[in-house]
Amino acid sequence: MKLSELRERENIDQILESSIRDAIETDRLIDGMEPGTKEVQLFEHPFFSVLVPRHFCKEGREYLCRQYSHSPQKKWQFFQLPAVSLMSQKHIFDSMLRPSVHLGNAAEDEHQMWMPGNHRIRKFDFARRIIRVYPKTGFSTNGMEKEIEIRQKYASQFAWILPLTVHSHTNACFDEPLLETVPINRLSKPSHQTKATTQASDALKALHQLHRESISSQSYIDIKHSQYAAAKERIHRHFPGLCFDNIEKILKKAVDHILQIPSITLSMTHGDFQPGNVLVSQDSDEKIWIIDWEDAGIRASIYDPMTWILKSRAPQGIGQRILDFQCSPKATPFELPMEPKTAVALWVIEEWIWLFESSSRSGIEKLPMGISQHFMEIASPEFQNRFIAG
Repeated sequence: MKLSELRERENIDQILESSIRDAIETDRLIDGMEPGTKEVQLFEHPFFSVLVPRHFCKEGREYLCRQYSHSPQKKWQFFQLPAVSLMSQKHIFDSMLRPSVHLGNAAEDEHQMWMPGNHRIRKFDFARRIIRVYPKTGFSTNGMEKEIEIRQKYASQFAWILPLTVHSHTNACFDEPLLETVPINRLSKPSHQTKATTQASDALKALHQLHRESISSQSYIDIKHSQYAAAKERIHRHFPGLCFDNIEKILKKAVDHILQIPSITLSMTHGDFQPGNVLVSQDSDEKIWIIDWEDAGIRASIYDPMTWILKSRAPQGIGQRILDFQCSPKATPFELPMEPKTAVALWVIEEWIWLFESSSRSGIEKLPMGISQHFMEIASPEFQNRFIAG
């Protein structure tokens, strides 16, 4: 996630300084490091959206170049690699740095790079080839603790879950190998995207066998009604003044449709299943890794493939995509064992619970643009009239 995007929803500059200081203290506890004695400052790179020391290592700049040089669009491929290669050259890279975080006395390491995300911050250590992941200060650690639990439990069972090399439940942080990977949506060759998407579909089938059960539609609605009420109360406290009328009109239509179905299948779900969370290794094996498990939980199993198909983590145009899918769904590598309108109805209920919960977590100070876009898209008269109509 870009730092500019984080600034739109939280006081990221203050959070970064506090988070990195806390991370350094965590490192001392885990690794037995001695306190640094040098005045250290980290610098923000506006294009690569990372924090680095003034003398950042060549390996790190080359890693960023490889990451940012990939593009699935041919029109960008012509100049993207040369442009990124140029910006990763030391004299140009250094000229773009601007002061960001002053750490005081710390141990400066030219082989380290910090990358902030939604609820976590990652430290890339190019000397040891590891990534250490920490919760951001002021944010709930529940998601990080869940991620550690999921990866501890299932990494040996599923080859597409990256094993942890070090973890600390006390500090809610963990280490993972620093791999050469690219998100599936940035692969340039369609054949590579197709292969990786098929692998992701197979992985999802295996995941959805965990804790699998079938319950009556009425029992499902009762469970989701309680979850929705709790999530709605939470986001209302976090952002008072929100109007839920349009959402609840849509949810009522979804509920009425689901109650016509005998049963609903629940299972373990990833919860944020999108192309950006499926990484493809850049060696000859082209192995996939599914990352970011903090939203994992028991839901209607249809939620994961529908989140991918509807591209709901890029909400611009989500309303039209929903209407198009329920009328005439396109071919997909994901199995959808129900009619499109039922898949949409289940996804809508699960999605709004997820949106409310994820948008009201501690540390988020402004209503995220994603949920605002969802509010706007479903408010249109066309969407209200056509949603699960007929």
